[in-house]
Amino acid sequence: MRQRSVKPKLELRLLGGFDANVQGRPVSLKTRKDRALLAYLALAGDRRHSRERLATLLWGDVEGDARHCLRQSLSGIARALAVPVLSIRRDDVGLDTSAMSVDALNAGTLLKNESRTSLERALRLYTGALLDGLGRVSPTFDDWLTTERERLASAVITGTRKLLDHYAAAGTPERAIPAASRLVELEPFREEARRELMLLYAECGQARPAIAHYEAYTRLLGAELGAEPEESTREIHRLLLDGQTPARTRARRPMPARVPAVARNSDDFLRGSVTVLEQMPDCVVVTDLDGRIVGWNQWARRNFGYDKREVLGRKPFFLYGPGGGESVTAELIGKAVRYGRWSGVLRLFNKDGSSRLHKRTMMPLRDENGRIVGVFGVTRPLTRPIPGL
Repeated sequence: MRQRSVKPKLELRLLGGFDANVQGRPVSLKTRKDRALLAYLALAGDRRHSRERLATLLWGDVEGDARHCLRQSLSGIARALAVPVLSIRRDDVGLDTSAMSVDALNAGTLLKNESRTSLERALRLYTGALLDGLGRVSPTFDDWLTTERERLASAVITGTRKLLDHYAAAGTPERAIPAASRLVELEPFREEARRELMLLYAECGQARPAIAHYEAYTRLLGAELGAEPEESTREIHRLLLDGQTPARTRARRPMPARVPAVARNSDDFLRGSVTVLEQMPDCVVVTDLDGRIVGWNQWARRNFGYDKREVLGRKPFFLYGPGGGESVTAELIGKAVRYGRWSGVLRLFNKDGSSRLHKRTMMPLRDENGRIVGVFGVTRPLTRPIPGL
């Protein structure tokens, strides 16, 4: 006799917001920290956390008894759930994973499976950023959440690219258009994804949306970076305007084994580009391919506290804090050059010793002949400075 699947007692939807249901009944938690605590425990899976860790994570920055606040929060969550899902012991806390379903955990599991069906299910689950709209909880929790959001978003980007490869191999470009559009939403400055979407539209006989997409991207590049699309992207646009259908291929260019050496006659181009990039209204750091800083704009000075004359010619080890060695800079430059773009969250340190999380995006800088002569990074702080090291 076939066994019937048991429906989980607790269902949590943490992607795109926060929503909790117990056996079909909506659960309302009183405070933001109650929601944050339940989500944190759920995302830990089978792992348990000490009371001290949880109290510090959520209440360590306020006066009073943080452990008392934790007890009050756990009591409120238990009353709201009204089912034995929360496992509270004298020294630690956890959740009964056999009795719950969490969309973020399910999406993460599906993304590890490279089958087309699993990837499609994972992307349907990913309706937005993790705990989107939760607001500030505490500096420590906010840092953790920022890192988790970026980690999951990165996995979704990788999964979307794999799904595009599945559709290309199956010869179903019409099914690939939504996936390519999703990839563009996740990585708006990834030009390879822009070209892929334009070519998919063209292959499906939809030249007008392809042209409109190119024009929208051109406006975005001009407004945000003061740049224009690459020549290969402009060529696709010209063919579309002429009524031709550009050929689409999924063949990938081989990645270089190491960062290519900079051509000496490109030094003038690098110096000229630095002048332009330093005028961007974001924190911008430009390095040559050896990792030495050649550009440092006023926003970088305001953000990190170092004057331009203090950093030119140095490698940015000082931004990575204690233990930030040469391998960090070399690794990030290598990724930016190999993949055309690197983006992630880093903890960077200021001149006064404080630190905070930053969203860092690094891209190669090419001369008029297409040779890579340097790398520039756009950095935006995500959290408040934390004093000390």
